[in-house]
Amino acid sequence: MRRSDAERDEVLISAGELLNEGLQRGAGGQASAQPFTYTEFSDTHLNKVYFYAYDHLGNTRVTYSQDCKNWNNVEPSDEDDVNIEYAADYYPYGKVLREFVNERAEKYLTTLHQRDEETGLDYRGARYYDSDVARFLSLDPRADEFVDMSAYNYVFGNPVSIIDPDGRGGWDVVKGFAIAMAENAFGTPWSNWRSIPSYNNAGDYNRGQDMGDAASMLLGGFMIGDGGAKATAGGVGLATAGTIEGATVGAGTPVAVPVAGASGVLLGAGALEATFGGYLVLNAKSSLESRKGRVTNPNGSKGNPDHQEKVGELESKARSEAGEGEQVVREKKIQGHESNRRPDVQIVDRSGKARKVYEAERNPGRKRNIQRQQEYDRLEIEHETHKVKP
Repeated sequence: MRRSDAERDEVLISAGELLNEGLQRGAGGQASAQPFTYTEFSDTHLNKVYFYAYDHLGNTRVTYSQDCKNWNNVEPSDEDDVNIEYAADYYPYGKVLREFVNERAEKYLTTLHQRDEETGLDYRGARYYDSDVARFLSLDPRADEFVDMSAYNYVFGNPVSIIDPDGRGGWDVVKGFAIAMAENAFGTPWSNWRSIPSYNNAGDYNRGQDMGDAASMLLGGFMIGDGGAKATAGGVGLATAGTIEGATVGAGTPVAVPVAGASGVLLGAGALEATFGGYLVLNAKSSLESRKGRVTNPNGSKGNPDHQEKVGELESKARSEAGEGEQVVREKKIQGHESNRRPDVQIVDRSGKARKVYEAERNPGRKRNIQRQQEYDRLEIEHETHKVKP
């Protein structure tokens, strides 16, 4: 059900600015150095390409579509033919403030998590989150890490800067955010402060750094604008002081001295603020583009031990289901199809094509997993996704 019946133009007052920026820069699969990032995927079943614009937290702000030339070619037929499918603005804790829905309602609203249409709850992996009350509905499995706070709290009361990707803990996100902000402000391109903190979850720590870099760019941009305005005002004040001095020198009244002094201070402070803001933006941009300080999974690309154990179970299951002459392949590029997917396990038939794939996922409901399933459907490959229990 909808949480609001806002008119299209009302919602697009704010969301439209984000859309226009996305159209100018295009939709790319990599994180942008700007405060907002853009990703895309196509749904050829509906004969359209859908584009998604997210803010720095991963909240879906605008969804728009373009018609495809045909089912097998996802290239848009007309670059100017853009249809707004969905747009939304949110309260800080994720409740929808206002939204516009055309034909396609969006399931993944805040921080790339799925929202149940009937209950309005977000599935966050370990537990459910209610954006109406800004609380989780069950205890945090890692509540012992922050005994001085409620085990039902969401992102320590800071939803504008921090996200909770899996419903468990959150200190790693906070650490990544704080160290990224500190190094962008006071570090150098050669410093390595991000390797100092210890962490439990590499993914959370990396997400915190991403948000810290994005926040640094926002803060730096504000400081550039604010400092520039102050410097301009100071310059105008100095010019005005000169005029006053010329007009009053005959009377011997030194009124220009305090005006010039205050204007000089304002000019210097503004220039200093703008310079620091520029330094902050450059550092943050460089860190975001180079992925500075990002850490990899200590268990390698095959995942944590519990994930590897689940993949082993799926491999045994696949071998029991494979027919005569068929092969079971583990953690390789999908066989015989035009796709770069690397399923955990796949059954390859006698012709060398994968006929069934198995995936082990900690959060099966995440958007990227749904997109992967849609691709398997398009390729007409039978697939199963099994949850890795925490």
